[in-house]
Amino acid sequence: MRDYGKVQCVMWTQPRFKRLSANAKLLHNYLSAGPHSNGLGCYILPLGYVVTDLGLDLETITKGFNELIAAGFIYYCEAAEIVMIRGFLQWNIWENANIAKGRYREFLNLPEEFTYMSELARDVEEFGHHLPSSFKEDLKRLTNGYETVSKPLANDSETVSKRFRTQEQEQEQEQEQEQEQEQEQEQEQDKTLSLSVDNDFSDSTKKTKNEKRKNSYSEDFEKFWGYARGQYEKIQNPVGNKFEAFTAFKKIKPDKPACARLCESLANQVEAKHALQVAGKNPTSLKHLCRWLTKRCWEDEPDPMPNDTSYSELDAWAAGSGGECYEGECYEVGNA
Repeated sequence: MRDYGKVQCVMWTQPRFKRLSANAKLLHNYLSAGPHSNGLGCYILPLGYVVTDLGLDLETITKGFNELIAAGFIYYCEAAEIVMIRGFLQWNIWENANIAKGRYREFLNLPEEFTYMSELARDVEEFGHHLPSSFKEDLKRLTNGYETVSKPLANDSETVSKRFRTQEQEQEQEQEQEQEQEQEQEQEQDKTLSLSVDNDFSDSTKKTKNEKRKNSYSEDFEKFWGYARGQYEKIQNPVGNKFEAFTAFKKIKPDKPACARLCESLANQVEAKHALQVAGKNPTSLKHLCRWLTKRCWEDEPDPMPNDTSYSELDAWAAGSGGECYEGECYEVGNA
């Protein structure tokens, strides 16, 4: 949690801000300097957190978000539950290279489900200071060729996002498909081609690079990732990059009992940190899942629990299940 956050004073005199309702104005200031905000102006914020923090009902919060979206103050990605404050970096200036590096780490840790990455990249490119060269390269790549259309949150709090490819990207995709077709023809002519080439360029399967990467995730990892992500969300901690976590997972090669121990250890650590948060403490952040696996953090002891901590959800589940998780699918702990 940041010690303080900056709010643009001149905003109060802007006509479009003055037209907002009182709840929308409160919500805007909460988003800019609230307990979940960061120096990037883009962070995970489930609507339930806002309801609890502001003491307003979900319908009122949804209307406030719709006002801010319609007035062009924010984007909200429901799929990733991430809010982005438009123009935030214009008055929250990065004063040195170390701060810029910290913001770069926050930028890289945004999940792949976040649909407004190109919009955030444009804001950083326009208002960011002291950017590392690697950051500039990422920004150039992300700002080239995407346009996002944001629609208001519906009654069920859904955000609809659409991405349109530029003509240049469409041409690149067509060229890639033509190359695949040529390789398929060569495969039919040459019976000595390897099985891997046959799998990559079969007549029935034409996949893009992103689809191939997605399909490379094992079933065990997908279950573990889904469970781990839910745990990280409980304490508002970013889970990190999925592909990097998969790479670390493959190196460990856990069997089902080992996976069960990973799940149990992660749940215990999250439970302890959540209890500290509820007690008004500031526990250390949980390492991103990739580093959590690489550093063998499942072997670490959970943070000391406060004296008034109640019986944990995990203990309640374990008492009712008799520990059968270790004999079957270890990921069933996530469904308890």
